[in-house]
Formats: sequence, structure tokens, C-alpha cells
Amino acid sequence: MNGGVGEWGNGRRDAMSPTLPLLHSLCHSPTPSFFLPLSHFFSLPPRFPVSPLSPPLSRSFLVAALCLLLIACNKAPRPLLQMAEAAWQSGDYPAAAHYYQEFLQKNPDDPRSARALFELGNIYLLNLKQYANAQQSYSELLSRFPDSEFSYLARQRRAESYVEMGRTYEAIAEYENLFIAFPETDDRRRIRLTIADLYHKQHNYSQAEAEYQKVIDGAHYDSLSQTAYLRIGGINQLVRERYDKAIAAYSKVAEMTGDHKVRLQALYNIADGYAKLYKFDDAINVLKQIADGEQREFIEKRIKEFQEQKQKHTEAPQVDWGH
Repeated sequence: MNGGVGEWGNGRRDAMSPTLPLLHSLCHSPTPSFFLPLSHFFSLPPRFPVSPLSPPLSRSFLVAALCLLLIACNKAPRPLLQMAEAAWQSGDYPAAAHYYQEFLQKNPDDPRSARALFELGNIYLLNLKQYANAQQSYSELLSRFPDSEFSYLARQRRAESYVEMGRTYEAIAEYENLFIAFPETDDRRRIRLTIADLYHKQHNYSQAEAEYQKVIDGAHYDSLSQTAYLRIGGINQLVRERYDKAIAAYSKVAEMTGDHKVRLQALYNIADGYAKLYKFDDAINVLKQIADGEQREFIEKRIKEFQEQKQKHTEAPQVDWGH
């Protein structure tokens, strides 16, 4: 008996100490604790003899400790994130948002809060279409974690939230701030095109054209520059009546595009531009370049219309502006 006491020291404290690693590992066990038989928690290996001096209540104490530990495991923050992800994958977006919110409320200082805020904002923006809540989530993320790995996309999606709420100029400002925060972004031209489109929707055509020009300047012809050229052509032909500039933009598209339908529409627009300048022969020549059997009837009709317009223009009396 003395040997036992001498080996383990004071009976109450040391008799319990071999079980503490077991308690500590329960929440981290690959096997859920509720699948293990109760005897598992009381079977100690031979190298951990229980001191005869241990009181009879030690086993009751262990049961209580295990119950408290299991409850603590169920309240741990990690399952909330797992539940949020599972709800999102199943399409239950309100539940997913609820679990992310609960996690953030219970764990404000957890390093995983940045990701939780980002995912919450995405659910509000992309799934629930609750744009004000999305903007709030992204703003909180950027305020609390300005240097997180989610900062770039959070800024971009906060701008998208402003767009959806109809707050166009706040969206433009957010995109411009994105350039300041991330000056080397590879998305610069794409975002610049988005800014130009936002100005265009606000009927701010001068600023829109300036932004479209930034997409084109110094860049190879691609889908972004093609869109910018088409927008510039439309602004100048349909709004500002600067037909020479419209013709130049559409001519670039007709020359460079690999899309037959886009080229066809660009040629029609060029012909219309020449007609607006009373250059009917040039308009007719452009239409004759179109080798499209399906469009032949329409092309012949347009050529006839331009010929008639030319005749009327020729026969119209000339105004002598000197008298």
C-alpha cells in the first residue's frame, strides 16, 4: 500500500491524473464520443493503477466531468461553421446565414471570423439578394480585417452590392478605391469597363466614353476592347451624332473581330454612319462587302433605300447661305 502511495503520490490528485489526457482528447477524437461504450471511459491501462486511497466518489466525478466536456464539445465554434457550410451546400441559404451570424456573435475574436463574414456577405449578395445586408457584412470585414485574404473580393462585391441597391456613384467610388488598394490588379481593364458601363447607365456619356477609352489604350484587341469600341461607336452614333468617330470605332471592330455576327452588325452601323453624313456611295460600298446569303434580301433593300436617299439629297435645292 505504501508502495502504491509512494509511486502515485497523494491519492486523490494523482489517481485522477492518468485520466486527464483522455478527457482532453474526447473532443478531438476521430470517433464521436457518443458511439463509445461507457466502459471505455473507465478502463485504464495497466501502467495507470488506481491508488487504494482514491475516494469512492472519483468515478462519479469522472462521469460529471465527461458530461460537461461533451456539452462543451457540442457548443464549440467549429460545428457552427460546418453546419453553415452544410446548409449552404444543401441550398438552405437562410439557415446558412443564421449559422454564420451565430458563429460571429459567439466568437467575435476568432481568426475564422474574416472568412465567416465573407461567406455571409456572399450568401446575402448572391443567394438571398439582400444587398444591404451584403454591403454591411463586407464593410464589417474590411473594417475589422483590412489586410485579410478576402479584402480584394470583399471590396469588389461591396461595389456590386451598391450597384444592386441603385447607389451607382458609391459603387464607382468603391471600384476606384479598389485600384488604390490594389494598384497591380490584373482585373483593372475589366473593372474599368464596369465603371464605364455604370456611367453609361447614368447617361453620363462623356465620362463613359472617357472610361471606355481607358479600356482600349495600350491594350491588344480582345473581348474587353471590342465591347469598349462598340460602346464608343454607339455613344457617338446614337447620342452625340459624331458619326466620323462612330465609323472609326465600328471599323476597328469590323477589322479585328472573329465573330461573324459582331462584324456584320459593325458593318451595318458603318453604313448607317456614312448615310448620316450623306456619303451614300460609301454606305452602299460597305453593304456590298457583306458576303452573307441569309442577309442578301435585307442588304439589297438597304442599298435601294440609300440610293433613294441619295437621289432626294441630290435633287434638294441648295441653300445659299450668303443671302
